[in-house]
Amino acid sequence: MKEEIWKYEIPKWDEAISSIVISLDGTYIPMRQEGYREAMVGNISFYELSGKRCHIIYIGEAPSLRKSNLFTTFRTRN
Repeated sequence: MKEEIWKYEIPKWDEAISSIVISLDGTYIPMRQEGYREAMVGNISFYELSGKRCHIIYIGEAPSLRKSNLFTTFRTRN
């Protein structure tokens, strides 16, 4: 899959990054004749001391039987 080889360039900032926020969420989606599966999304946000968000990386996983896919994706990016 192409997503597995994509790399995200994190920009260089003039000011220091004071906070990094990691958000995760998921929802159960009905699958035809298979019951429900969980689709997961997440993001990594970088903030300056003033509270201005400088950059954000979005990550998502299609409905899967294994919840760990998104966590693996978070660990392997960059």
